[in-house]
Amino acid sequence: MRKKLRCMSAAFGLGLVLAAVPVYGEEGTGGYGEAYARIMLDYENVFQELKTYGQVMGEYPEINAEFLSGASGSVQNGEKHTRFLLYDLNGDGTPELFIGTGDREMLEHCTIYAIYTFQGGNAIPLMEGIGYRRGTCIICEDGVIKDQSSGSAFDGMIQYRSLPENGTALEDVEAISVHSTMSDQTPRYYHDFGGSPENEISQGEYQMIERRYPQVKNVHVWMCTQDNLSLMRQEKIPYEGPAEQHREDYQAYAKVVEDYEAQYGPMQPSAPEDTTLGMTGLCYLDLLDLNQDGTDELVLAYGWREQQDGYTIKKHASEIWSLRDGEAFKVGNTELFGTNGGIQSVVFTRYQGQLYQVGGSADSFCYRDYYAYGPEGISVVRSSRQDEAEGGMSCSIDGEPVSSEEWTFLEDQWMDGSYTYMLYNDEDGAIQKKIAGVKEAIGCASSSSETAAQNTGGTAQSAGAGSQSPQGGTQSGGSGTGGDTGAAQTGEYILPGSSTEILTEQQIAGMSANDIQMAINEIYARHGRKFSTPEIQAYFDSKSWYQGTIEPESFDGSQLTQVELQNIDFLVQHMQ
Repeated sequence: MRKKLRCMSAAFGLGLVLAAVPVYGEEGTGGYGEAYARIMLDYENVFQELKTYGQVMGEYPEINAEFLSGASGSVQNGEKHTRFLLYDLNGDGTPELFIGTGDREMLEHCTIYAIYTFQGGNAIPLMEGIGYRRGTCIICEDGVIKDQSSGSAFDGMIQYRSLPENGTALEDVEAISVHSTMSDQTPRYYHDFGGSPENEISQGEYQMIERRYPQVKNVHVWMCTQDNLSLMRQEKIPYEGPAEQHREDYQAYAKVVEDYEAQYGPMQPSAPEDTTLGMTGLCYLDLLDLNQDGTDELVLAYGWREQQDGYTIKKHASEIWSLRDGEAFKVGNTELFGTNGGIQSVVFTRYQGQLYQVGGSADSFCYRDYYAYGPEGISVVRSSRQDEAEGGMSCSIDGEPVSSEEWTFLEDQWMDGSYTYMLYNDEDGAIQKKIAGVKEAIGCASSSSETAAQNTGGTAQSAGAGSQSPQGGTQSGGSGTGGDTGAAQTGEYILPGSSTEILTEQQIAGMSANDIQMAINEIYARHGRKFSTPEIQAYFDSKSWYQGTIEPESFDGSQLTQVELQNIDFLVQHMQ
């Protein structure tokens, strides 16, 4: 029986909450928008009560304790609202509702706590009590849900589930798990949930199963604001599904990305000692439907070095591209947002359902220009200014003076749905993940298995200042481009035994992240994989043993042995 949650102290005492009232709607009538909006409003009310009072004041029987625990942390982190997204898991034309929290607008930065579907005029819970302590929920390609959980520090379970067409409950597809004990912490892998001895498998087989279910990329997560609740009721919130999302249409974008990366180099974060402020190379990519015509625009930003008055400085530019008759064309340039003495950021905000890119500065004074994509192309549709003046602040909106209080109130409304990517050091790897996701979505050749992070699920961290690229920028080990490394320049092999023996700590001692990345590529090269990055291809072409026969997009990893898979995982761990 579900308990009503009255305050935070009671909430923390509850375990997994099961649905006692399995439907939400008005007498079984109406569309999914109304039913979902009512559920979302309850979650948002709980979130706002936690922000205001530090506890839940009302009664919300459908809210699970896992959400309360996670939402408390989100409030402390300064998040403003709950998050939600729509995704059509089973391709029946009606999206499922996912509710969670997160500090950014993409699914990979969001923790999901509840999933609902809509049938017969009612919203029906598919999963509740997930997230935070109990595990995570990830949307995979083909509409599969990856439900990760852990019962202790010594085990981890993954259950893959799917929603049948017109279904009201998720069905199990398959499960894998890893188990150990306090006395024997050697991990053992199983092709089931509970770890039955007869279903034990190798680590390589475990990883191959994981790779069958890649996570979807570039799924937008919305803030639960009043405007977005209104759009939900009207069923105007865009949603996606398991089909490849316009990949053939977006091939024209792949050529744009490849050309810009060839000219400016891959994304290179600033090294700690770099005082020239900001990334170089192709440092931001996104796919966003800016004019709401059903086709995503390509947003990109790039940086380069220039000499000015005897100093080396970094410059940045931002552009928006779209599609016409299958061809990509440049819509126009936009402005980035400068803070902290010149560090540039990509800033977007959503106001009343419309997405705007925000340019400007917030250093000695604040100004914001809001760019929108309309029938006439890219233009500034709103300008706000705030500067110090005699006797106080001078504020204006679109050239009209306003009071400081009015300026702050209106700007808070416009920026309530904003998110920011700072083009500086990418410490959490968020920009690199976004770039990789866009490349994969548009079919960019360089998005394939050259990067260890995409092949093994690990996150390859930047090696900092490395070798010089042909464009003059420094190469990042995490970018998968290799570069000129010490180990890579001597002998026929970087790690001669990496395909036949399990690697040890001593064998990779002293290797940089670039060296390790190239060692991973060496394993692929032994199986004839070609490389889309010219520097990597040239390096392996120089080796007498190399015979490149498999195009990057055709290399699926099935050629790898269990020893090689284990070594790749080991190497990725040492890049972090």
